[in-house]
Amino acid sequence: RAEPGGTAFALQNVGSQGWAFFVFDGSSCQLHPNGPGEAPARAIVPVRLDGHTRFSSGVLHAGNPTSAAVAFTARIARMDGAVVAQGTATVAGHGSDRIAFELPAGLQGPMLAVLETAMAPDAANNGMAWARWIDPKLS
Repeated sequence: RAEPGGTAFALQNVGSQGWAFFVFDGSSCQLHPNGPGEAPARAIVPVRLDGHTRFSSGVLHAGNPTSAAVAFTARIARMDGAVVAQGTATVAGHGSDRIAFELPAGLQGPMLAVLETAMAPDAANNGMAWARWIDPKLS
């Protein structure tokens, strides 16, 4: 569902279940990872850089403490897909962290912000892997 004035974005490798992806609080989203060894789930948002120097986002694994860990990756890429900056965090069940990274100086124009979730390498399944991005932003 799109809200009036919302930003257009694309989803890639995201399940069709209602809990696989949803937006909440206007700027946060759940992006449920696929099973171990499957392609990462991605939300891809076109952005325009103009003096931005930093990306930051909270990451939350809202599943129970016994859920397998989730690997979160955020990247800023050129329109051709070339990555210019990225950060990662692996979060255990019911845990949280923050991804923050500096952008190269002088980036201007259209880019892609890519939010990605995947199960940690030792995960047996993706049950209860409620992976959430909390207020991702460029500044």
